[in-house]
Amino acid sequence: MDYIVACLVALLVSALTLFSGFGLGTVLMPAFALFFPVPVAIAATAVVHLANNLFKVSLVGRKANWLVVVKFALPGAAAAIVDVARLLVYGFSFYATKFAGIAPGMGGLILAATLAAFVGSFIGTRLLKKVTLRTIQIIVGVMLVFVGAGMASGLF
Repeated sequence: MDYIVACLVALLVSALTLFSGFGLGTVLMPAFALFFPVPVAIAATAVVHLANNLFKVSLVGRKANWLVVVKFALPGAAAAIVDVARLLVYGFSFYATKFAGIAPGMGGLILAATLAAFVGSFIGTRLLKKVTLRTIQIIVGVMLVFVGAGMASGLF
């Protein structure tokens, strides 16, 4: 059951994030938290999120407006340097304290969710030219209402 839920969430949300630009971590982390301790769910979400973002760059990066990319990349580079230092500190402390207690089957679930996210992004690129912006706005809005209702009700 854990594979079905995590992979289905990763697939659907990664396809949606190709249009919306956000949401994979917001929705995937609570799905992982159903099956893992919260620190592990956060780390697993980060792995899937990073791998999926790199995959999306390979899918749509050649069509990017490079002037816009440079305008965002320059300030982002400074933030990234700070973030890398922070992640190294957090990562090493997490590795030292938490990874020793991870159940043996978790690697398979993380890999399966990553592959499902890749498939979702791939499907999203195929739908990119066929779906209108208004349709995406409605889908994202409805999903945000469901996520908000789920969080408010304590579902996740």
